[in-house]
Amino acid sequence: MITIRLLPFAILGLVIWNADLRTIVRLLRGIRVELVVFSYLLLEIGVFLRTIRWKILASEQNIVYQFSRAWALFRIGWFTGLFLPQGFGAMAKIVYMKADGHPSAPSAATVVLERGLDLVSLVVYGIAGVVYLALVGLIRAFPSPNYKSLIVVACLCVFVFLLVLYVRKSHVAIQIRQRIKTAGQKRKIVQWLVKLFHALVEVRPLPLIGLTFMTLIIWIIHALSAFILLRAIQIEISFILSVAVFAVAGLAVSIPISVDGVGLREGATFLLFRQLGLEGEAAVTWAAMISATSLFSRLLGAPLLAAMPLPWKKALKRDDKKSHRNL
Repeated sequence: MITIRLLPFAILGLVIWNADLRTIVRLLRGIRVELVVFSYLLLEIGVFLRTIRWKILASEQNIVYQFSRAWALFRIGWFTGLFLPQGFGAMAKIVYMKADGHPSAPSAATVVLERGLDLVSLVVYGIAGVVYLALVGLIRAFPSPNYKSLIVVACLCVFVFLLVLYVRKSHVAIQIRQRIKTAGQKRKIVQWLVKLFHALVEVRPLPLIGLTFMTLIIWIIHALSAFILLRAIQIEISFILSVAVFAVAGLAVSIPISVDGVGLREGATFLLFRQLGLEGEAAVTWAAMISATSLFSRLLGAPLLAAMPLPWKKALKRDDKKSHRNL
């Protein structure tokens, strides 16, 4: 599975190999710093709204936090996302919630719903982006291909497929399956999944609808932040077109094999920019700037994690106490 995680970096290397580094340096030299700062501030507004959204989701599960605590936990989850596939960094919040005495299933439900709302928004904007690009004739089935690149990508896909087959048959995978096959493990997993399902369906429809619209607004803010970064490197395309490209690239980034979308974002934007007749180097620069601003935002959670280390032992102790009570 580690090699699968390296695939996005292979895509990134392939994109850089086909890009002109001198053009990228030229774009970076002409960067407008004030627009980068403004773009970052918009990103932080989006993070602020995400915190409010998660706090509301937690309250729907009868998990009440003051905003300062919710903000700290969200920031820590935002930071740990640097080391985990897309969307899985939020799992850190579950550990803190369990340590605070909240049941694991409702705690997990807040993270599942949070990720679900993001995916729904990405799908809505992504499909709209694909339709828009197709209608204006900017997506062709087969652009003038670089056959060497296609061969490399095909070989990588075959390698990943074979690797997945190997991992599934590996000793570690077999051990995990054997543990789950035991009656006790099966019963615990089924019971927990039932609790998670009940926690999900107990969310009231009206707040969920409101949070869906809120998530759509959050992603528009992120798209606006990305558009301003385009202006910062003096790339002139319309806002609607940039949103379409951002949304389609967002669908690629949502595949949970990359760290903060690195590699997948560059590959998707590079391909789309080439289709638009724009410099592929502009796509690489733009995607790198999006990743850099996201990285800076996520790193703000590092001091909070240092001050509030993940309470693994406390969370596990609570699980042990519950299991003893059940006995």
